[in-house]
Amino acid sequence: MEKRKLRKKFDLGACLAVSLVFLLLPFSLALGQIVIDAFTTEQPMIQRWWDPDGNGTEDSTIGPGADEVIGGYRYTWINLTGGTGAVGTRMVATNGDLIFSVDSGAVGGCEVRWTGDVSENAMSLGASFNPNDIFRIVIIDDDLPVLLYLRVFTDAANYSTYTWTLPGGIIDTPTDLYAACNAPDWVATGTGVEWSNVGAIYLGVASTSMLDIRIGLLDLQASELSCVKSFDNHEVNTGDVITATVEIQNTGHAPSGLIDITDTLDAGLSYVAGSALVDGLPNEPAGGPVGPLVWQNLGPIATAANITLTYDISVDSISAKDRLCSYVVVEDHDTQTLYTECEDCVTYHDAPIKEVPTFTQWGMIAFSLLLATSAVWAIQRNRSISDL
Repeated sequence: MEKRKLRKKFDLGACLAVSLVFLLLPFSLALGQIVIDAFTTEQPMIQRWWDPDGNGTEDSTIGPGADEVIGGYRYTWINLTGGTGAVGTRMVATNGDLIFSVDSGAVGGCEVRWTGDVSENAMSLGASFNPNDIFRIVIIDDDLPVLLYLRVFTDAANYSTYTWTLPGGIIDTPTDLYAACNAPDWVATGTGVEWSNVGAIYLGVASTSMLDIRIGLLDLQASELSCVKSFDNHEVNTGDVITATVEIQNTGHAPSGLIDITDTLDAGLSYVAGSALVDGLPNEPAGGPVGPLVWQNLGPIATAANITLTYDISVDSISAKDRLCSYVVVEDHDTQTLYTECEDCVTYHDAPIKEVPTFTQWGMIAFSLLLATSAVWAIQRNRSISDL
């Protein structure tokens, strides 16, 4: 697989083009975020009250083209499953919040569906997610313990479910919940969801009693890795050996999968065999000595953790005005879609010209006196020899 090099040498036109692309992209996408629903598109309240006919459901659909709603449609559904008297459930999307309430004495639950179609049972999203992505749900209020679930479908027969047991006691304090697509806590039905082929997404509150919950956002965030490359010496001569350090950190909210690291060396640099360590343990790369150097199936890296590579590089040839670099690319092993890169460079060590020692003012005076004394002595000696 051909790896990309980090080359930050753009002309002015390229820089302007890149800037224009980011200006034209939605702000959330530019930050590596896919908004499932920001609940900024209003949806009238739906409610179900206890009545002599017994329990039941109420629902509502908005779309097409609802803003900040994946697929352009949002379907809301509440289910009253028990209670007596004038009690019930209600649900509304307003001012960036999804609010669901269950009265004291009632028992009920709710569900929000994003299906890409006016039908609540459609599987028309056609979304493609990265297995390294992470779902985030922002809970603003939740007064009592309740079970919350996220269900992601490829089709009606194949889906995966993630659940949280909320402890309650969240009062006007935004709290983030996370579910990494590659986490082992998803429960598969059928073959489970195929993340590259998502047909629908459901978010639900299990049937409960006496509850008020407010949800502010559901989005999908890209997993994040950072890469830092450094040499222990940046001014070198031919024949020098330098030590390279590469630190890969997981800056996301879930463990990474296995990763591959590729280091491409400029001509004039070569790997010193047997010098590579990964977290202090020997780990030889493929591709030595001139590279590209490749380490495969490293990790996984836990949240907020890192792995560190160290290895020696020989400077085989460098001349004045040369700048030799090493370019590191980090990708997830399975899909090559999680990507980061870093670099470091060395330059020629031009030894300073040694200056010829010079006299100070007093040194010149002393030297002049020495010369004068020597001249007088030489004259007197010559006269003495002449008198003989």
